[in-house]
Amino acid sequence: MSKTGRRFSSIVFKSGSVPLNPADGEVWYDSTGNTFKFRQNNSNVELGYLIDEIAALKAPVPSASYWMNNNTTASPTIPIGFGSKEYDVYNNVSVFPSPWRFTSSKKGLYIVKGFLYFAGPQVGWIQIYKGGVAYKTLTVFNTFLGGGAFCSDIRLAVGEYMDLRPNTTINFSGQPPLSDITTSNVSITWVGGY
Repeated sequence: MSKTGRRFSSIVFKSGSVPLNPADGEVWYDSTGNTFKFRQNNSNVELGYLIDEIAALKAPVPSASYWMNNNTTASPTIPIGFGSKEYDVYNNVSVFPSPWRFTSSKKGLYIVKGFLYFAGPQVGWIQIYKGGVAYKTLTVFNTFLGGGAFCSDIRLAVGEYMDLRPNTTINFSGQPPLSDITTSNVSITWVGGY
């Protein structure tokens, strides 16, 4: 059965190989790679595959990465402020100085990981807050100077938000560039539904 003119999700895909001069917004089926492609910002983007006459479309997953470009103070009532964006696929993050928070655009399990560097002696712990309530402890620390990495997960429904907070008032180190050993950072990535 020919795939020419097949309708998937109210879009008619053209069959064959890449159009000679695809326009932005144009979608087609590329028979050479058995993929659906889309033209966006003068680039061809792979959308998914055709498997046994069924379209399996893919999309970027919600993910964000932020870092501190200057020292920041946080507390149990003030989330840790990561003021500089490396990337934020769906603009899920409200940034410092409003309370820094990640709001879910897709229901599922998210991995939260990063590094925190303390600007001076610190004793305490960092927790993930879900909807403004302490949810899970990420890391415990007792350090004169330095920091540590953390990694955990959280399940979020669409519209739920999470942020990171210490159990006491703490000064965190942040400075450009992102690669500096004293720059605190966080990344959050959707890994699957639930």
